[in-house]
Amino acid sequence: MASGHYDMWLLENGLTLEKLQGPNNALDAFDGWGQVYQTALPQEFYPSPYVTIRTIEYLEQAALPSIRGRSIASYSTSSATPPR
Repeated sequence: MASGHYDMWLLENGLTLEKLQGPNNALDAFDGWGQVYQTALPQEFYPSPYVTIRTIEYLEQAALPSIRGRSIASYSTSSATPPR
């Protein structure tokens, strides 16, 4: 059962943590290191990409009306001023 926004995002993408996380679901384990294992959760569904996606969505919604609708990813990081 999903309990938070991240869990709901996983469910929307056809994944459940119960089937992917934890040492019982590990792809690989390291003998003698009970808490060290390779998770079955694909990297694209780690919490970091989720936070990135949600942050970009939030920033795009909060953008000034003059730039709303343009992808934040289209802005160059080499320039201090956004394109007009």
